[in-house]
Amino acid sequence: MARLLTVLIVLVVAVIGVLLIAPNFIPMEIYKAQITRAAENATGRALTIDGDLKIAFFPRFQLELNDVTFANREGASPEAMATMDRLAIGLAVMPLLQREVVIDRLVLDRPVMNLEIDRNGRGNWEFDIETAQPAEGSSDSAGGGFALNEVSLGDVRLVDGDVRFRDRRSGADYHLQDIDIGVSLPTLQGPLGFDGQLTYNGERLSLDTEIESPRDFVGGEATPTRIALRSDVVRLAFNGAAATVSGALPVSGGGDVELNVPSLRRLAAWTGSPIESPGGFGRLRITGRADATGNTVNFGNAELVFDEMTGTGNFNFNLAGTRPRIAGDLALNKVDVRPYVGDDSGGGQSQRGNASSEWSTEPIDFSALRAFDAELSITADEVLTPTLRMGRSTLDVTLRNGVLTAVIDEMALYEGSGSARLEVDARNDVAVIREESTFDLVQALPLFSDLANFRSLEGVGMVTLDVTTRGRSQRDFISALNGNGEIRFNDGAIKGINIAQLLRTVGAQLTDIEVPRGPQQTDFAELGGTFQIRDGVVSNVDMRLLNPLLRITGEGNTNLLTRTIDYRINPQAVLSLEGQGATQDVTGTTVPLRIGGTWDDMSFGPDLEAIGRGLLERSLGLGQPQEGAAEGTGDEPASTEEEEPMDPGERLLRGLLGGGGGGSSGDGADGGAPAEGEPAPEEQPEEEEELTPEEIFRRLLEGGN
Repeated sequence: MARLLTVLIVLVVAVIGVLLIAPNFIPMEIYKAQITRAAENATGRALTIDGDLKIAFFPRFQLELNDVTFANREGASPEAMATMDRLAIGLAVMPLLQREVVIDRLVLDRPVMNLEIDRNGRGNWEFDIETAQPAEGSSDSAGGGFALNEVSLGDVRLVDGDVRFRDRRSGADYHLQDIDIGVSLPTLQGPLGFDGQLTYNGERLSLDTEIESPRDFVGGEATPTRIALRSDVVRLAFNGAAATVSGALPVSGGGDVELNVPSLRRLAAWTGSPIESPGGFGRLRITGRADATGNTVNFGNAELVFDEMTGTGNFNFNLAGTRPRIAGDLALNKVDVRPYVGDDSGGGQSQRGNASSEWSTEPIDFSALRAFDAELSITADEVLTPTLRMGRSTLDVTLRNGVLTAVIDEMALYEGSGSARLEVDARNDVAVIREESTFDLVQALPLFSDLANFRSLEGVGMVTLDVTTRGRSQRDFISALNGNGEIRFNDGAIKGINIAQLLRTVGAQLTDIEVPRGPQQTDFAELGGTFQIRDGVVSNVDMRLLNPLLRITGEGNTNLLTRTIDYRINPQAVLSLEGQGATQDVTGTTVPLRIGGTWDDMSFGPDLEAIGRGLLERSLGLGQPQEGAAEGTGDEPASTEEEEPMDPGERLLRGLLGGGGGGSSGDGADGGAPAEGEPAPEEQPEEEEELTPEEIFRRLLEGGN
């Protein structure tokens, strides 16, 4: 018995000795041929080993292949699906008896892998072979194979790898470099863990992933998954369920997501879609529930932070096509477009400066409108543009192929309300803009201050506007502005000019009354008119201002490009206080005034040209027909007793121009003694009381503007 036991021990030692020594006597080329033949039988593709081969069988199976190439599918490019400098495998022998594969070591050193989905949706990792069916009544596969009960991974590492993934259907192309990742898989049922780093487009990323059931995950069934991605350009945390899919997105599933992007501009450049707008596109943070299916990622009950804007909503990203698309419903604290068109000053002054400065010639980059498509319904507490500040508003925004359409149905604007439609066509370098808007019960001063840096009008009223323009810069847009509109304001003032005081100053020459200096503004009960815009010049011919003691009409233009004004107004003093719109008891001729200069340095004064023209026409009898000669007197004019007395306004003009206090036309018009035979002034018959210019100006002095 002892002898038999000794023989068995010697036999085992001899077998072990053979296993240990045999690799040293059997040529490695034989092993290479067997390994490459087995790989080709299993995959249908050639495996080439150009370097050394090392092999050991006991106490564990160890295999090391150097300079390895694995062929790609026929017709695919490049020719090799994978190459590597070294492939080292360590396999425990004893568990194989229980049909368990325990890989305690798998190291891929400097692997280069080319993964591809062709135009038919088939991956190059799918092999063109027929799977043998198990023989009837056998648990093993045909050919003497055996079914695995378990697989576990020990030291599995990919060192300094390079992986490229292409999708020929969508054009997606991802290139991962400097990959150093460790993989853990205690059992075939999981969990499967990935932990390591890689470089994509020059940025280093850290990855920590755990998949609860790798078998379900690879089979397309959702399994609990945790992903943590960290880098300088993006941080992503996902906790939910996921599975592999055959599409542009590598996985599908759903769960809680937190996305943090320090700079969206940097992220876009990193992913190959640079944003070239002058400002904005900084921080982006999204948290909420996310579900990915195919090329679409849906966010529900999400919280959003984008630059200085925050809000909540439901929205989705679609990554199919040439441009990503975003759609959804959002409720935001504000929508601020100023940084994205070159004005991030917070007050809209970086482009305009003060009123006398030049409009900016810096090109406005609308390329961001060509980077993606969008269809959004937005409710915002505040909407800010380079020229307007709006309160709570509802916007429907559509962006398609570089054309932005924004419809604002509800808009709180400068204590009033309004609606607007804005279209920006940015398909070409020269953008085309069209705006239709209506503002009602708005405050004029802040509206025109923000709209055109014009601070000379106060009041409450309405504005309608329908304009188009085109260009590359702010100066281009102003110089090419065309359209029309209307303004109507009540209970306000024109700042910088006191028309009544100007008239009083003229009247003081007749009355010797000292004129107190009042505020430099002209109050009004009503002010309105229509206007036309042609190549940046705003023209108006029907301005009408109503004041308790003044009626003013006007016409002229203002050049938006040069910020200059050339405007003429005709004030008429009111002889009664019957109402703002009364047409009775208004004097005829008064002192026309001219407004000129720049918006921030306007000049006001009598319109001498109009005054001289009026006097010349009156002296020549133009504008009003002469009375025929009295019967029986030849060429002599009719008796002055039948003529109407001189208009009080004309008396004022004559006083202004040195023509005397004025009286009725005729021999006594120069203010001298009455003609022979005429009664002295106190002896003239009593006539209906007429207000003299002196009395008019006294009323103005007593009644204010």
